[in-house]
Amino acid sequence: DITGLLAWLRERGPRWAGVLQSDAVKVTVNKSFAGPGTQVRDGDEVAIVSAHS
Repeated sequence: DITGLLAWLRERGPRWAGVLQSDAVKVTVNKSFAGPGTQVRDGDEVAIVSAHS
């Protein structure tokens, strides 16, 4: 799910952790905004965008 994906990315280092704060980003899956529990499957397109744009 999106929560797990963001947590995994944050573990990649302090730069990722700072950029991917939950209130600083929105996530889309297959071009639709996704909530924290949205499942991500093989072949899905995931985009992470700034929530402050």
